[in-house]
Amino acid sequence: MNGKRITSALLMASLLAAATADAEPAQWKPREFTFNYMGWNTLYTCVSLEEKVRSILLELGARRDSSLVVQASGCVGGPSEPTKVAMVSAKFQALEPAGNGTVDGQWKAFKTGVSQLRTLNTGDCELLETMKKPITTSFTLRSSEYRTSCVPGSQPRVDFSGEALKAK
Repeated sequence: MNGKRITSALLMASLLAAATADAEPAQWKPREFTFNYMGWNTLYTCVSLEEKVRSILLELGARRDSSLVVQASGCVGGPSEPTKVAMVSAKFQALEPAGNGTVDGQWKAFKTGVSQLRTLNTGDCELLETMKKPITTSFTLRSSEYRTSCVPGSQPRVDFSGEALKAK
């Protein structure tokens, strides 16, 4: 009976060690960016563009609260009409490592491409290509790869993967 208890205790200890191996003390930091979207192949309404950008930010670990604000403007024909050009602004909070952090962060693998996110499709290639710099400078990422190929007339390719610091 004692052997089973020791084995159970060792198993629990190893599971706990594995769960905390990638733990990282962190804190929320405000972030914001603005970019101009110009799509040759894909038209968005301002509303759908805001929804796409919001879903990408959340997938990468943006804080799910009222600090997350995405606004698209300049849509020709109004917010409900498809347009090739729009300006997008985003304000949100993302985790940053901090020795005395107030949030338990964890490195979590992600793979963002048209087959990984329900809200993305091959037409979103230009959007992800445009968002490369805002994304890579706003989030704490490691081992990340960001490749897009959005050549008209060919199959769009989006490969963005790595690990992001996200709240546990």
